[in-house]
Amino acid sequence: MKLLLLFLLLFGAGRLAKAEPLDPLLGRASVDSLKARLWQCPPDTNRVNLLLQLSNALVTRREELLLNLDSAYAYSQQARFLSDSLHFSSGKTISLYLTGRILPFLHKAAQGTELLRQGIAQSVALQNKHLEADGWFYLGIAYRANTGDLFRSLECFAKARRLYLATNDPERAAYLLKWIADIHLAQARYAQAHDELLQVLAEYRSVGYRRLHYTFDLLVAVDEQMANYQEAIRFELAAINGAKATNDLVYLSNFYMRMAEIYETLRQYAPSLTYRYLALAQMKREEKAAPAETYMRAACAIANTLIKMHQPEQAVALLLKESRANPPVNDVTRYMLAEGLSNGYVTSKQYALAEKAALKGVALASSLAHRNKKFDIFYRQIQYASCVLLGRIYTDTHQFDKARFYLDKAATIGSQTASLTENAGFYLLRFKVDSAQGNLSAAIAHYQHYKALNDSIFNTRSSTVIANLRMQYNTEKREHNMALLTKQNFVQRASLRQREFQRNALFVGALLMALLLGLGYNRYRLKQRSNQKLEAQQDEINQKNKSLELALEDKEWMLKEIHHRVKNNLQIITSLLYSQSSYLQDKAALSAIRESQNRVHSMALIHQKLYQGTQLASVPIQNYVAEIVSYLIATFDCQEYVQAELAVSDVALDVALAVPVGLILNEAITNSLKYAFRPQEAGVIRVELSQVEKTYYLLISDNGIGFPADFNPQRSRTLGLNLIRGLSKQLDGRLHISGLGGVRIALEFDEIELVARHAAEHLTVV
Repeated sequence: MKLLLLFLLLFGAGRLAKAEPLDPLLGRASVDSLKARLWQCPPDTNRVNLLLQLSNALVTRREELLLNLDSAYAYSQQARFLSDSLHFSSGKTISLYLTGRILPFLHKAAQGTELLRQGIAQSVALQNKHLEADGWFYLGIAYRANTGDLFRSLECFAKARRLYLATNDPERAAYLLKWIADIHLAQARYAQAHDELLQVLAEYRSVGYRRLHYTFDLLVAVDEQMANYQEAIRFELAAINGAKATNDLVYLSNFYMRMAEIYETLRQYAPSLTYRYLALAQMKREEKAAPAETYMRAACAIANTLIKMHQPEQAVALLLKESRANPPVNDVTRYMLAEGLSNGYVTSKQYALAEKAALKGVALASSLAHRNKKFDIFYRQIQYASCVLLGRIYTDTHQFDKARFYLDKAATIGSQTASLTENAGFYLLRFKVDSAQGNLSAAIAHYQHYKALNDSIFNTRSSTVIANLRMQYNTEKREHNMALLTKQNFVQRASLRQREFQRNALFVGALLMALLLGLGYNRYRLKQRSNQKLEAQQDEINQKNKSLELALEDKEWMLKEIHHRVKNNLQIITSLLYSQSSYLQDKAALSAIRESQNRVHSMALIHQKLYQGTQLASVPIQNYVAEIVSYLIATFDCQEYVQAELAVSDVALDVALAVPVGLILNEAITNSLKYAFRPQEAGVIRVELSQVEKTYYLLISDNGIGFPADFNPQRSRTLGLNLIRGLSKQLDGRLHISGLGGVRIALEFDEIELVARHAAEHLTVV
């Protein structure tokens, strides 16, 4: 069912990970109103503005909701010609922008980009910075959508933001910062994107902007990538509530879908199913796309969740109901229906119906792949999944020849985008078929593939389990603190009542000694019962504390196991690289493989230290540096003539710092061993690492021949120096490289905390 979710992402339903449109999205009624006003307007600048508004509304609806362009192009051209005749410069510029946005949908992306640049040039000539800012924004969108050039897109967005700030438009400046954060999300710079989105919230609130739900939704996408699922749920709730509060319901169904997928990632299927049904209900209330496509995508997502909850009969019933109410209108929705039904039938062991639906799915997948070369990898994956599903059906029904035919076909197609679970299932089916037909050697090979992939799946699932444990631990901790406060309040009240009673007893005792004795005895009995209750409550508190301690111990054990498995997997990669090198003769290739082995070894060593040590978040750097240096010298067989001098403070680095520091050490020392000394020439490599307050100073130097006279390390594009510079930026460090009298690499960086932890402690969502 993963393919059904991929359809949601590819064709517009499901999840959004981008900013809302620059201009508010107009509903169908507003568009019709603009058309009515256009008929009554004479050919003046007001008519130009109406044409531009109407064209912009249609283009925005096309960009955001994947609707048809209708007559948007005609409106923009009318506005352009009328602006020329009226000498209306700003109208002509805006019409250029609109036409430039429309042309990519007509398969004329290059012409569209050229028109956008012409519009920017005209804005500059008019000295209209705000209009120029709009042009840079649209050009950035074009680079991202048409060519995937994120760097040029980022430059355009940065220019647009500066111009909006210069024209005192902080709302649009914040909007552009959100797009910049979206680019950084696409570049996997999650911490930077998270900080920028928090700044967007602050800037929006400072100007009283209320539609914050789009920013919250984009924060959810970042937190999901960083596995901060608790924060993701909090932000998505804020997005849902914000959309309702502002009555901006265009994307409310998308927000519901994203919340459902978060819970599904955490294997909490009941709340996931609730939000999927909410999304379907919202889609039926909103006019967003062709109903048959919209409802079928939502129904397939619900069916996927029902199957995971072991309710395949309900999943099949839902798909059949929606397909009767909204029959599929194209091969995409027909394939989605066939795939969903075949999965439901297979899970409920209705193999005849499953075979019929799966055969239809294979035929549709082949047709889609043949017609859609632009998404070749995606549609090949659809073919792959369809063939594997038929292979499963025929394997379960012991039709092994048919199963082998479709599994061989799946292997021919390839699985470039298949998940670990899908590939593991494929090899398990190959194992079963080969075992049943007596192909024992092939069966063993396929089973080994299956086990290797299954170990990787275990590591992935362990991360999800840890996220669940973290959420459960935080919830139990809050409940525990509330219980303690309640019990403390009870004890205080009991103490106050006791003092009051004693005062009254002393006053009455002066008159009635006999009554005092009776009351004293009664109070003694009450006090005994109160103490017994308090002792029972204290025992209960102690028992809960022990349970929490056991949960923490389990968590630490799981983290150690994960580090151990990661270390083993990295060692396997090293072994694979070593095995590969035995088949190579080219010295450059052998050198590259050896350097890759060293990099993998430096990372594996960190996980080994974490697994063997008592601290799970920091690495003792002194022993780590010594092991890396000695390993590299031994690897290059330089023990006899290269000495290492180490001056490393006994500090423990956070794992977020230790990994890049280890890779920088690996690259710098490798370069020294390869280039610093002439053959058999004695040399010294020195490594220093010290800490002053919260700042670390790292120095790696050698007494070798240094850089050539014409070599500029700042402009060099070698892999080693590129890695050192990139890792230094990751640490937010200050890097200096010199090559006189030997190479000297100095890095200064500060102690950091993970951004997610910092945000969780300081952010309050309104």
